[in-house]
Amino acid sequence: MPHDNPAAPLLQLRDARIAYGQIQAVKGIDLELFSGELVSLIGANGAGKTTTLNAIAGTLQLSGGDLSYAGSAIAGMPAHKRLRAGIALVPEGRGIFTRLTVEENLRMGAYTRSDKAEIEADLQRVYEMLPRVKERLPQVAGTLSGGEQQMVAIGRALLSRPKLLLLDEPSMGLAPLIVEKIFEVIQTVMKQGVTVLLVEQNANLALGFSNRAYVMESGKITLSGRVAGRIYCTTRRCVRPTSAKRPDRSAPLKARSRPRAASFFSLGRFSRRCGDRAGCPAV
Repeated sequence: MPHDNPAAPLLQLRDARIAYGQIQAVKGIDLELFSGELVSLIGANGAGKTTTLNAIAGTLQLSGGDLSYAGSAIAGMPAHKRLRAGIALVPEGRGIFTRLTVEENLRMGAYTRSDKAEIEADLQRVYEMLPRVKERLPQVAGTLSGGEQQMVAIGRALLSRPKLLLLDEPSMGLAPLIVEKIFEVIQTVMKQGVTVLLVEQNANLALGFSNRAYVMESGKITLSGRVAGRIYCTTRRCVRPTSAKRPDRSAPLKARSRPRAASFFSLGRFSRRCGDRAGCPAV
């Protein structure tokens, strides 16, 4: 699929509607992603976030509206062809094959590919990015911890060589230190040129790593915009330094300074004051 115009969206939803029978889960949303972005889709349970990701990946079909990717309409394209085109989904709950080994799970991510030498090279890159996964290669995936399973699910998606990575609640149910590792991996993936659409209930954490964000409520986009000031986040708190110098986002999370000054974040017209601790939603 050609994508010659860098100013054109890589992915675009226009008046997208998705239904389960007579129940309208997504009610005419507009959403777009540009190459190299990390965009968050945040909202409460039942807002339609997972449904939207599944429709982009092709496991659900639109009941109305338009969906385009790299300049081509893909609303009628089956999921396996979308994967070949560069759209990979890491589903909520990880969705690994619990009776297969870790290595077999990873190789399943490359089932649409025939370039064996490149697959082996990509496996080595995944091992470097996820050393814990490499240690568990012969282990049955269902015996891994939740964090390890999430890493396997991300590694499997990367084996498809995605241009667009869809992440559905990657931090759900994980310990804070594992969440930090997962988000460090997401940053590494972005540096490799992969565009990311992140669904995450932990709004503070998601906004801290996002270029733009959409807020979804009851099947509709109620708010969207650029994340102002690029909030500094860890799994414990989110603040923005008052100094002009921003944190080095390429450094490991634990190595970054933790500013104590009061900060603000804004999303479109929405603005909220967030002090050192008081007034900050729990992360």
